[in-house]
Amino acid sequence: EICACLVGSEMCIRDRSGAENFRIDDSLYRICKSYGFVKYDVFVIPSNIQITVETKALIESIDRVSVVISDKLKSPVRCLFDHDKVMLSAKTGNGEAKDVCRVSGDGDKLEIGFNNRYMLDALRASGTEKVRLQLKGSLNPIVISPTEGDKFTYLVLPVRLRAND
Repeated sequence: EICACLVGSEMCIRDRSGAENFRIDDSLYRICKSYGFVKYDVFVIPSNIQITVETKALIESIDRVSVVISDKLKSPVRCLFDHDKVMLSAKTGNGEAKDVCRVSGDGDKLEIGFNNRYMLDALRASGTEKVRLQLKGSLNPIVISPTEGDKFTYLVLPVRLRAND
């Protein structure tokens, strides 16, 4: 049995296996529903550093250091998590920007880099006043979750930092 529908300029064809094929312009995309969602929990390594931060304050700090980052001049946002603060910085050919954001918790001087857009997307999507950041190491994902409950879990993969970033 094959079911087809046309939505706007997209053609969707569903076959018996539950897979859906989408044709957009000259490209064909296939989504296999039988696999379900990615089991993200295998990527979440128990973390020894727990930080709580006001979402709006962290978004504003990342926005401030992101002024020197552009599509042509990409650079990770460098974060140094210390006792009750995170120091953020970015450096490109456009210049250098630094900011400090107050947090609750001790980051044990962990330094980690990330893509500013990915981190901002996760923080904006949270929709909560405060979030918990779980950190394991500079090469492990940052796990973002609500301070209460389990409404969401976001993973932001780190960017390897170079000495001159």
